Amino acid sequence: EGAESADLPAVDEACPYPGLRSFGSGEAGWFHGRDAEITDLLVRLTATDVASAPLAVVGVSGAGKSSLLRAGLFPVLDEQRVPWRRVVLTPGPQPVDTLAVRLAAVTGAAPAALAESIRRDPESFGRHCLPGAGESPMIVVDQFEQLFTDGAGHEEQLAFATALASARPAVVVLAVRADPVPDCIALDPLRGALDRPFVVGPLG
Repeated sequence: EGAESADLPAVDEACPYPGLRSFGSGEAGWFHGRDAEITDLLVRLTATDVASAPLAVVGVSGAGKSSLLRAGLFPVLDEQRVPWRRVVLTPGPQPVDTLAVRLAAVTGAAPAALAESIRRDPESFGRHCLPGAGESPMIVVDQFEQLFTDGAGHEEQLAFATALASARPAVVVLAVRADPVPDCIALDPLRGALDRPFVVGPLG
């Protein structure tokens, strides 16, 4: 019996199903069933007016918004060598500081000065997003609903939303649960993003 066991092929213990968490970029090979949505996202994101307003990716909790972006869209962008420097974040309790730190990591700006500039004049945020080495930033805010659930005050919410709506020439994508959409619409800078949302429905 021992000899027979020794002859058995090794079993790959990696599980292709992540359970309740989202698929990550490194799990693109296991991510299937969203080819049409990935193509539609690419079309929307590469449209000539893409930088005029953030693209809101909306779906109920568990619909697969994060997986669609991280394990679906991002690998395709890499394969096609789309020249966007990705800045990926979740808002958390201090969304302006988080945005400044993540953007500064790819632009070389001073995070504290950038955060202060965003709070003082969020409508001028686009000047911090000018292309470097021929590459514009692509700012992806996952779990955008944290803007309303993690304790950020109204002024912080408004500065964050205004900056994202004023990020041109950067490409901005917001992944948000469907239930906080009324809160998003209540922030004037986000209304344009909610006019034409990208809706993620259930698989199948």
